[in-house]
Amino acid sequence: MAFERDRALGRIRALALPIVAFGLLGACAAEPDDARTVDEVVLSPVFRLGALDGDAALSEVLGVTAGPDGHLYVTQWQVPHVSVFGPAGELVRTIGRGGSGPGEFVRPATLGWIGDTLWVQDQGDGLELFDAAGRFVRGVRFRTSWPGTRWSYAPTHLLEGGRIAAQLRVGSGAITSGEVRELPILRVEESGDVVDTIAMVGSPPDLVELRIGDGGLFGPVPDFSGPTHVFSTDGSYLALLREDRGQGLLTVTWVGSGGDTLNAVSAPTEDRPFSDDARARVLDHFESLDIPSVTGPALRSAAAEQLPWPDHQPAFTQALAGVDGRVWIRREETGDSARWELWAPDGSVAQTWAPADLEPKYADAGQLWGVRKNSMDVSFLYRYTVRSR
Repeated sequence: MAFERDRALGRIRALALPIVAFGLLGACAAEPDDARTVDEVVLSPVFRLGALDGDAALSEVLGVTAGPDGHLYVTQWQVPHVSVFGPAGELVRTIGRGGSGPGEFVRPATLGWIGDTLWVQDQGDGLELFDAAGRFVRGVRFRTSWPGTRWSYAPTHLLEGGRIAAQLRVGSGAITSGEVRELPILRVEESGDVVDTIAMVGSPPDLVELRIGDGGLFGPVPDFSGPTHVFSTDGSYLALLREDRGQGLLTVTWVGSGGDTLNAVSAPTEDRPFSDDARARVLDHFESLDIPSVTGPALRSAAAEQLPWPDHQPAFTQALAGVDGRVWIRREETGDSARWELWAPDGSVAQTWAPADLEPKYADAGQLWGVRKNSMDVSFLYRYTVRSR
């Protein structure tokens, strides 16, 4: 979710919410293991996809998934289709087009494969489904009122077994004001009828509002906290992440596509003060934002004065659900490198180091795809092999 400008006072932008697990139906976390063994994993870069111009050039990458045909499927900001790249990085074909009809997209984002079906979430409130040849199969679109509220829910992910994960669309101002503190993750039929509630979750702790002139900016703050949930792109599970600073624990809970709790694993966290380097990264981020009619220095000044600066470093700042069941968790940054832990539902953990500017997008047992940008802010996708040391 990116920062968005709201020029009119009092007007609220409705954004899809990231979520954090404050409560889970039937969850019971395992006791933390202070002496757990941490295996070492090596990431080796083997391929770079992208170019400065032409068919292989990438804009802001939103979603990545590896297909059963060995091709890479990519969605990008302001590109109204799925780009399909071959093993040599060549553009093989595109899937879908701009529009609001069957097989069309307003803003394609998250995507994944379940069997021979490619599903693509459209931020225009729907899912579009395609077969292995890229032919449109059907669409799933609804925006249904949630009883007792002024909010509605819409589909976000296809789940293994054919049902849909849906989340509430809530105004950002309702989050930052504290009006909304808890929300459900729903499992629904394609019609939008609710089957059950997978989890009750809290609102995102890193969502903030900055007031500039007569308008406001809503969005997340890097380094304040990590993403609070991640879905596997194969629809097999949802991982909920929760940092409990009072108990000094980080807990990951795996929830299956049927809503059953598969396991919950906890580990102790370090109590580290929020560093000057982290503060500088946050301010640099705001200064680099491209917001119409607002200069970078003005954004930096507003962030310095208005952000609720934390006292402590978060236990993690990024996460990714691998299709092999492991959850990748970014734990700390040191200079040009970041330390990642790979948590498995059996309680085992491995760690590795990656470039600090790498944004992972897809992982399975043997590979990781992530985005890095060059000095001209051009995006490239890098493939890394993943192996135990």
